[in-house]
Amino acid sequence: MAQFTLSELYDYASRLAIPDVHFKALPITDQRDADDTWCIDPRGILTLCVSKSLYEQLGLVGTKLPFKKCPDRYVIRVPLKHETTSVGIQARQRAALGVWDRVRASEGRGRWRVAYVDPSTSTSRTVDEPEGYATADVTARVRRDADVYVSHIGDLVQSSEETTEDHQERLEALFEWVGMACLGAQRLRANDRVDPYVAVYEVPEPASIEDVTHLHWRGLMDNAFVRTMIDTAVYARFSSFLLFYFLIALVRRVDAMRNVGVTQIDLGNFTS
Repeated sequence: MAQFTLSELYDYASRLAIPDVHFKALPITDQRDADDTWCIDPRGILTLCVSKSLYEQLGLVGTKLPFKKCPDRYVIRVPLKHETTSVGIQARQRAALGVWDRVRASEGRGRWRVAYVDPSTSTSRTVDEPEGYATADVTARVRRDADVYVSHIGDLVQSSEETTEDHQERLEALFEWVGMACLGAQRLRANDRVDPYVAVYEVPEPASIEDVTHLHWRGLMDNAFVRTMIDTAVYARFSSFLLFYFLIALVRRVDAMRNVGVTQIDLGNFTS
C-alpha cells in the first residue's frame, strides 16, 4: 500500500508495465470517492470510471456505460505500456490525470491511498518505493474440523442420463454444501443434533464422514498465486493419495467481489 496522486501512479505503473510483470492496483476509497474511481489491471491498462462532469473536464475519449442504473457514467481506458501509444497521446493522458489530481486537491482530498500488487522481485526493481509505502502479507487462515459430512456428488458435467432440471438441482445442492463447508457450519458435523423444527439440512448423497482442513485467503493477490492455488487443487483432486476439493466458492466469490478488488480463495482438504 502507498499514497499517490493519479499522475504519480501513472508514472510509477508505466515504468513497471513490462512483460512478465503483472502490476495491478486499486484505490482504498471512502464515500466521497463513490462517483469517480479507477483501477489498474494485470494487462497494464488504467481504467477510469467517472461521472459526466469529470469526464468533460478530463477531455479524454471514453465510452458511456449503457446501464440504466449507471446514468451519465463514462469509462476511459489508458494503456500504460508506452510502446502502444504515441508520445503526444501519452502527454495528453497524463495532463488529464493531472486535471483530476487538481480537482481532488481543490476538494481537500489529496493523494489516493492505493493497494497494489507488484510481483517483481527486489533485484529486478527499477523504481523507488512511493510515499507511505507499506506491505501487507496475505496469509491463510487455517481451520481444522473433525467428523464432517463431505459430499461426493461426482462430475459437474451433465450426464446423458440427466435432465437439465436434475443437473441444475444437483449443482445447486453442491453449491449450498460448499458454502456451508466454507463457513464451518454445524449442520455438516456428524454429531449435529439440531432440533428439526429449528433447522433441517441433508448433505447431498453420496457422502462420507471425514476430517476437513480449510484454508482461507482474502486480499489483493498476485495472479500467479491464485493460478497456483487453482492448479494445485485441480492436480490434487485427481491424486490417489488425497481427495482435494477445489471449492467452487472460489469462482463465485472472485466474481462477486471483483468490484471491490478482493480475491477470496477457499480450499478444502478432505481425508478419511
